[in-house]
Amino acid sequence: MLSRALRPYRQSLVQTKGVNQRGAKARFVRSSMLVLLLLVPVTFIGDRLLGAGLEWLLLESNFRYSRLYGGTAQADVVVLGNSRGHAFYEPEMEKLSGRTIFNLSYNALPISVGRALVEDYLDRYTPSVLVVDVSMLTKTEEQITNSFKAYESLSPRLDKLIERSSEETSTASQIFSLYRFNSEVFHRALYYLAKTDDDWILDKQISATMARNSRDLDRVSFRITKDRMRDLRHIIEVAERKGVTVNLVMGPYYPGYLKKISNLDQFLATIETATGYEVEDYSGLIRQDAMFSDYLHLNKDGSSIFLAELYEDEVF
Repeated sequence: MLSRALRPYRQSLVQTKGVNQRGAKARFVRSSMLVLLLLVPVTFIGDRLLGAGLEWLLLESNFRYSRLYGGTAQADVVVLGNSRGHAFYEPEMEKLSGRTIFNLSYNALPISVGRALVEDYLDRYTPSVLVVDVSMLTKTEEQITNSFKAYESLSPRLDKLIERSSEETSTASQIFSLYRFNSEVFHRALYYLAKTDDDWILDKQISATMARNSRDLDRVSFRITKDRMRDLRHIIEVAERKGVTVNLVMGPYYPGYLKKISNLDQFLATIETATGYEVEDYSGLIRQDAMFSDYLHLNKDGSSIFLAELYEDEVF
């Protein structure tokens, strides 16, 4: 009897509890939606504000590309190359020639990025000479291209180049401003905030073991793609239109490594035929082990000999 009497009350409690649960769930959903609606614009604004701050920091750096886009890179002579371009040691070049030097070289720099950098430079400055180390035509490393995303908002050419290289990188950089600054190139810009960027040359001697092992190196063959040659020709054409003298150079290689390059003469002849320019070949200029830091790079002493020869030959 009592159980029957309480049954309606129990049903009412269950119904009330269900209504309360549905109401709490609805309130939770509304609260979550509100948080999300607030979080999206706050995240977007925060990303853009922090990105603007990092770009300001980028342009305050003494790093070569920050100077290029920051308006402080005027020079008489501009150098373009990969890591071998660091042998064009700016203080020594300026001491020899009495002219100002600006080096656009970067480790493993592809000629496609070099093309964008040279065009951007010539849009902003008026050098008299452009020196190109043609060894940068031997290969392309896409990860280096994408590292220049830190500067893509300052250069439509770099922006397009990165988009062609990696659509994912380009899209992410457009959506998230901070993503542009997650790169090796930006980290170097931070490093040069409080120091000059004119001394990238290695100051060590090749080890005896490395020198001895050069006898066992595999043969090396240099390959030029149509795209790389097109980029070099374009650089020359743009420089010519601006009245800039272009000098093409092949710098020294360690003698043991030089012997392993199977097609160097053909490589240089191909460039000369395609461009109509002679390549000044200094690949065998230096024979002493003590002048090299490794197979590909001169040290500071080797660079001094190399640059003295270049100056004597009026390359800069």
